[in-house]
Amino acid sequence: MDNEGVSALPFLFLVPILFVVGCFIYDFIPVFKEKNNLKDNMEYIVQLYEDGHKDQISIYANSKGMKAQIYKESDTKERIELSKEVEMKSPVVKLIFGTPYKVEISKVVEIK
Repeated sequence: MDNEGVSALPFLFLVPILFVVGCFIYDFIPVFKEKNNLKDNMEYIVQLYEDGHKDQISIYANSKGMKAQIYKESDTKERIELSKEVEMKSPVVKLIFGTPYKVEISKVVEIK
């Protein structure tokens, strides 16, 4: 019995899996960076909110390429939501998650 090519079989199964994992890593590193960027900007936006500059929040967010929205949660609380769209580069991830991918964070603050 000839065993030539038998060791190539596991390789043929692993290559596509490793390719897909590599594509996910390649595309989601910018997503995680954007999420951290949104968290940093959220601190400044909450400070604007607490200082009574609600009108400046969307101006600041738009200047950074983000979208900011304020929703009323209850009589005493509002939720500030920041979002930004990140373009996926690899076709595999575009097919699964669509493009652009929307990164969102929110924070609930007390109404003053």
